[in-house]
Amino acid sequence: MIGRIDLYNAFFTTESKYYAKRFDEFEKGSKIQFNFWAGFFGVGWFLYRRLTNQAIWIFFLRIVLSGIINLILKLNYFGSMDMQLLRFLIIYSLSFIVLGFLGNYIYFKKAKRVVEPYLTGTGIDNIDDSILNKIRHKGGVHINSAYIYFVILIILFIFGLVINIFK
Repeated sequence: MIGRIDLYNAFFTTESKYYAKRFDEFEKGSKIQFNFWAGFFGVGWFLYRRLTNQAIWIFFLRIVLSGIINLILKLNYFGSMDMQLLRFLIIYSLSFIVLGFLGNYIYFKKAKRVVEPYLTGTGIDNIDDSILNKIRHKGGVHINSAYIYFVILIILFIFGLVINIFK
């Protein structure tokens, strides 16, 4: 007999024990949780966990925030290298904290959106392997999108270095 937690484990796939435990805490009211890896890898973690729409929003919000911080730092007359390092530290620190706290929350909200219709619609007794596979496909991880994101970041970083060298 397939239970409710089995459906969520199908969604979480990798690290399902960690996420099942955290999800249980989330369901019991502990909405504020910190996920170190969501904070550390940021957009890459969101892409890895198939939270593509959220990753795109976060990516563009970071660009806007970076521009605002850049403007503030320019108005305060920081040197160019000091400003770049300071801007990076500010953006990364803010992202680490905010995304670390939002990571599990957003992930669990998506898990509920995907799994709950199967719990209420057809009834848990009618769950078969094809439905578990659908849940796994909507959840789970997508390592390739995270790899592509990090390769693009490395290319942009190298491009930025080359531009700074030839300035």
